Amino acid sequence: MWVKNWCLSIFILLFSERTFAQVQLKLTLDTDGKTYKVYAKSGTSYTGTRALITTSQISIAVPHGVGNNRFIVENLTSGIPNMRWRLTDRVDAPVENPEKDYLFFNFINNQTPLILFDITAGQEILLFSFTRKGNCIGKANIVEENNDAFWPPNSLNTNIGINFSVVGALGNAYRGNYDAPPVLRVTADKVNPCAGTKVNFTIQTSVAVPNARFEWYIDNVLQASATGQTFSYDLPKKDFNYSFTASVKMVIEGTTDCDDYTTRSKAYLDVKGSPRLDWLEKVENCSTLPTNLKVSSSPNADLKWEKNGSVVGVNSETLQVTESGNYGITASLNGCEHSLKPLNIIASNQMSSFKVDAGKDTTVLEGDALILQGKSDLGVVFEWTPNTNMKNANTLNPTIYPTENTTYKLTAKDANGCPSEDEVAVEVLNKLLIPNAFTPNNDTENDTWVIRHVEQYPDCIVQVINRWGNTVYRSVSYPTPWDGRDSQGRLLEVGSYLYKIITSKKTYSGNVIILY
Repeated sequence: MWVKNWCLSIFILLFSERTFAQVQLKLTLDTDGKTYKVYAKSGTSYTGTRALITTSQISIAVPHGVGNNRFIVENLTSGIPNMRWRLTDRVDAPVENPEKDYLFFNFINNQTPLILFDITAGQEILLFSFTRKGNCIGKANIVEENNDAFWPPNSLNTNIGINFSVVGALGNAYRGNYDAPPVLRVTADKVNPCAGTKVNFTIQTSVAVPNARFEWYIDNVLQASATGQTFSYDLPKKDFNYSFTASVKMVIEGTTDCDDYTTRSKAYLDVKGSPRLDWLEKVENCSTLPTNLKVSSSPNADLKWEKNGSVVGVNSETLQVTESGNYGITASLNGCEHSLKPLNIIASNQMSSFKVDAGKDTTVLEGDALILQGKSDLGVVFEWTPNTNMKNANTLNPTIYPTENTTYKLTAKDANGCPSEDEVAVEVLNKLLIPNAFTPNNDTENDTWVIRHVEQYPDCIVQVINRWGNTVYRSVSYPTPWDGRDSQGRLLEVGSYLYKIITSKKTYSGNVIILY
C-alpha cells in the first residue's frame, strides 16, 4: 500500500510542479595521481521524495592507451551509503575521437529500501570515486553534451549522453559540468548548405586557451593546412543530398602528464545536392550566328538563361543565339543553384578585322639564336607554338634556339578574343665540316677535298690560294669536290694552301694540305 501511495505522490508531483533544477557535475583527480572523484552540485534544493534520484548515467572520456597506458577502473566506491554505481560499458578509441576511451557509469534506484537523501543547493555531493590502473597519460573529463566528437550520431550508434533524473526536476536535471577543462565547440555558418558552396567553421572555447594547438578533420580526414580557430571548406559539388562531419581537435600541453588535455568537437551537416548542369553544345566568341547553346540538367530543375544579365529564356535546355552578348544559364532545385561560366559570344560579322604576320621563312645556323619577326596591327595577346627551345613565347618577337627544321605558328587575339594565325618555316643549317688535308693520288682513298654539308649552301663561294697569293681554285656552290688541280687541270704541288669559303651564314677560312 505504501508503494502505491508513493507512486501516486510522484505522479502528482510530476504533473503539478514545474521546478527545473540545474545539477552540474565535476570530476577531480586526487593528489595521489590515481584517485578520481565525481561530484554533483544542484542549483535548487530538494527534500523528501522530491530529492529522489531515479536513474543516472555519467559518461567519462579518458586518454586512450594500450598496455601499461590503458585506463583501467578499479575500486569503484559510492559516496552515498548503499548507493550502487556500476561501470556498465566502455568504448575504446572510436573513429570520431581516437585519442579517447569512453567509460559509462550507471545508477538505478531499484533497491529496497530506495536510496533517498536531501539535495541542498550549492552543496557538493560525492557520487562515487575510483582508482586508475595504468600510467597517467592525460586528463580525464566528464563528457560535454553536444560538444564531444563522439556525440550521436556516431559510427557505433552509442548514446554517450548524461542523465541525472531527479523527481522534483520532472526528469533529467543535468545542466553541464563545473570546474571542467576548457570546453570546445565548433559551429558552421550554414545549417543546411548547398553542395558546391563554401562553409565557414569557427571554434569557440569556454575559456581562453592561448597555448592550444588545433587540427581540423573532414569525415575524420586531417586537413593538413588548417591549424587556426577558423576553417573554410568548399563543399564538393554533387547533384544528390549527402552528409559530412567537420571536427576539430584541441591539444593543450600541461605541466605534468596528467595535465595534458586533448578534446574534440564536431559539426554534423546535411548538404543539399546542387542541380546538375553541363554544356552539351556551346560556342566560343567569334562565331557565325545564329547558333544554339544546349545543356543537360537535373530532372525538375528550373532553368534560367540570361544575356547581359537579363532573362532571355526559361525551363529549356536549348537557347538559340542570334545576337552577340554575354550568355549564362542557372539551374535551381530545392533552394540550390548551379551556374555555368558565361560565354562571351561575338558574331563573326562583328569580329575585329586584323592581320598577323609570322615573318618570312628563314634559315639559321645550328647552335645560333634567331629572333622571330612577328607583326600584328590589332593583336593584344600572342602565343607561338611549338614553344620548345623558345624564350618569351607570348611576345611578337621571341628568341628561338632550334635544333631541327620547324614551322612555327603565331596566334594573335584582339581585344574581343578573336584569333588570327600565321606560320613561318625555319630551316636549321648545319655548320660546314672542312678537312684540313687530302691525297689526290688516285688510290680511291681521300682523293678529293670533301666538304660536308656544303650542299645546304647553294650560293657559297669556295676559293683556294697558294703561298704567293694567287687563286688556284674557285667554285660557286661547289657541286664537285676539288681534286687538287688548278684551273688549267694541272695537279698542284704538295704543300699547304689557304682556303676561304663564303656562305650566307658564315665565312670559313683556314689551311688545307695536299699530300701524295
